[in-house]
Amino acid sequence: MALETGVVVWKGEIWPDQLVEWVVIEQENEDGQEVEKNSSRWTSRIKITLPYLDQIMITLHINKLDTSIYIETAQDTTNNLL
Repeated sequence: MALETGVVVWKGEIWPDQLVEWVVIEQENEDGQEVEKNSSRWTSRIKITLPYLDQIMITLHINKLDTSIYIETAQDTTNNLL
């Protein structure tokens, strides 16, 4: 269960014949303890394979101070298109 583990995973079709995997993780401190409620950190990952772009993984890190987005691709040609 998500409340116990801090992880939610969803796999399914986002469009017909278009699979996606979405993972949301509540981060812990380096010492393994959960972060305080007012300073929660979250990571969200979406992995999708698109017909012309191949596999793309988008990672979103969110915390109290900032947000960052990373995009990884399986093909160099996809990098050039993005």
